[in-house]
Amino acid sequence: MRGRLGKIDTVSEGLIEYADALWGYGAGAGGGFDGSSCSCRAISMKPGTAWILSATTLLIGIGCGGISTARRSPLTVKVHSPGEVIDSYNRQCPPPDRLRAQATIEYKSGEVKKSFDGVIYMESGGEKVRLRGDAYFVTIFDMTFVEDHFTVLVPSKNTCYRGEGDSFRGFAMQDLREALAPRPLVESHRVVFEEDRRQVVLTELAAGDSDPMHPVQRVYLSRSDLSLGRRTLYYPTGVVKSDIYYGRAADFKAGRFPSKITVNRPWQEITVTLNLQKFEIPPAFKPDLFALSLPEGTKTVDLESDVSEDILFGTSDGSDN
Repeated sequence: MRGRLGKIDTVSEGLIEYADALWGYGAGAGGGFDGSSCSCRAISMKPGTAWILSATTLLIGIGCGGISTARRSPLTVKVHSPGEVIDSYNRQCPPPDRLRAQATIEYKSGEVKKSFDGVIYMESGGEKVRLRGDAYFVTIFDMTFVEDHFTVLVPSKNTCYRGEGDSFRGFAMQDLREALAPRPLVESHRVVFEEDRRQVVLTELAAGDSDPMHPVQRVYLSRSDLSLGRRTLYYPTGVVKSDIYYGRAADFKAGRFPSKITVNRPWQEITVTLNLQKFEIPPAFKPDLFALSLPEGTKTVDLESDVSEDILFGTSDGSDN
């Protein structure tokens, strides 16, 4: 879906500039609508403010596509208010204080395809994460992610890698945390509300003290039941950081949760798919669970931000972030 919003005097200049470019971000992330009309609203999330801008336009007006000449049967479309959609998404976000999950994990990077069994531990709403990957009863890697710092032990290389943020190519723990513990919308941010026949979309916008308004995440929910279907996360520059797709929900001990989650990192051409088998809330974890114990003689490597080597599976494409 592509289009433009004209100048709107009641909205801040930064939001107008972003609205003009919004559909470009959506198209770059592979988004699109199929309805014969669409609606877009800019919503202030700040407490004490109460303005909603609504601009419903036909495809012919905003360039969402050609004029459809096909005859369509009338459909019953469920109507949701922006506030109802925001509340529904936020209710789906808060994870338990701790969780344990087992999954078959499929990893693809270029020509490299790997499949392994993973055991995932998460605590403090995703601030602490541990993932152990096994294949044929052999540990491929063991990694922890505490706040923004990660440690990865690769036994076959007798090497431990340490770093923070996106400083290595491969399975990023931030994506695992984002997939299993989605972020709720921030009250101080603004939200663009879009809808069509099949889905409603919330685009969260933020701005720093001197930075222009930029997208934080884009959330896709089913119009029928407001279940989460997809989240697109962005860098402050507007570049897509990761695209997360959620499958149908299943019943686990920890409650209903999507049984299949696919994470795409387009800038690294990496796709990771989690097929959840167990998802439960365990008793309290041991205090040292998120601190790796390294075998004697293990080599330690501190990673910089421009490392292009896949430290888990030993491939390199010669590119950098």
